[in-house]
Amino acid sequence: MEKRVKSLLLVLNFICAALSFAAPITAIHFEGLKKTKDFILQRDIKSFIRKEADEKTIHELETLLQKEEIFSEIELVQTESEAGVEITAKVKEKITFIPFPIFSVSEGSAMGGAFVLDTNAFGLKHSFVVGGYFSALEYRAIFMYGKPPRGHAPGLSVYGSIGKKNQIYVNTDEYECIDYKMFSGNIGLVLTEIFTDYFLASLSTNFGFKDFDARKKGNISSNRYVDLEPSLKFHVSDWNGVFMSTKSFEYKHESVIYTDCYIWHIFSPRILVQQPLLTDDLRFVFNANGVHSKFIPYSAYVGNSQLGVNILPTKFGTRSGVGLSAGFEYATFKTKVGLFSLYGVYQCVKVEDFDTEYKFNQGVGFGTTLYLKQIAIPAMNFGIYYNATKSTVYSRFSIGMSL
Repeated sequence: MEKRVKSLLLVLNFICAALSFAAPITAIHFEGLKKTKDFILQRDIKSFIRKEADEKTIHELETLLQKEEIFSEIELVQTESEAGVEITAKVKEKITFIPFPIFSVSEGSAMGGAFVLDTNAFGLKHSFVVGGYFSALEYRAIFMYGKPPRGHAPGLSVYGSIGKKNQIYVNTDEYECIDYKMFSGNIGLVLTEIFTDYFLASLSTNFGFKDFDARKKGNISSNRYVDLEPSLKFHVSDWNGVFMSTKSFEYKHESVIYTDCYIWHIFSPRILVQQPLLTDDLRFVFNANGVHSKFIPYSAYVGNSQLGVNILPTKFGTRSGVGLSAGFEYATFKTKVGLFSLYGVYQCVKVEDFDTEYKFNQGVGFGTTLYLKQIAIPAMNFGIYYNATKSTVYSRFSIGMSL
């Protein structure tokens, strides 16, 4: 009797194993490509060939194609054969060549400009940007061209800018502490190497100049310089049909050497967590940014964007600090134009003020974002942020993209 039971269990195990077996993927075809070169995509998805065509693998393939950010629609169709499974990816490409205006308003200060952007130049997934922006305090022209890593060759980007600005820095109480005018320009390149699906490294270097019309109080240098910025990034991404969720850790170390041998450094770690909760339409978002510097001049101070918060004055600058932002984003509704989302966040920050003391500020914010479906850029963002420590309200609004 015991032998019969054991034999029956072996048969059941064999049947379960046979039922759970997924045939290997023998080929992946693309249907609907108009601009993107097929061989470029085949290079990116070749690791899926000979993998089992199970639910997990198909989901990973869809996530990878969504990360390309060049498709507005993706449908994966499986066709079985004696050799295995062939997958046809029926796609619709986004508009990636875009001449567009930009406009943003923050604390009453407006900035506008125009750019020509192509995130899939020549159908090779190269990136191209040229244009400029201006405001009452600054104008600048920018260009960039880059190609992603290919095989054993690292990705390469070249970029440059030139412009003039009247930089005003305030402290956390919004009192003006520094004011200077600067004409500057730079040209540089970035090398990027993808070691695994989860780890990449890059090295940025640029040559530039900063000439000041008038020196103010502080260690502002007027000189030519070389900038070196290595970075490491570990990341995992997942597409749930609504949002691309990411968990990542990034570390950057920027060193600048002036021709008069003056050297300064900035160390910048960052943690990002985007995690769906309860439903695909809702996700938790956590962002932690740190900045620590040594010997930097006022012209290299950092502000809200580098600290990952919006509860400090737009013109605030610091040498060191830590910013935390945590909240939720909800996909309110979808249209043919794109996805509208609402978000709410709690933010706190501890920064070195101009009196060299560290100040703590906290507050909340809420707003809305429009993600365009057919165009490969965000279209609009509007947010209101309340600094509870200072009892101050800030608003941020941008159309096209924010700089």
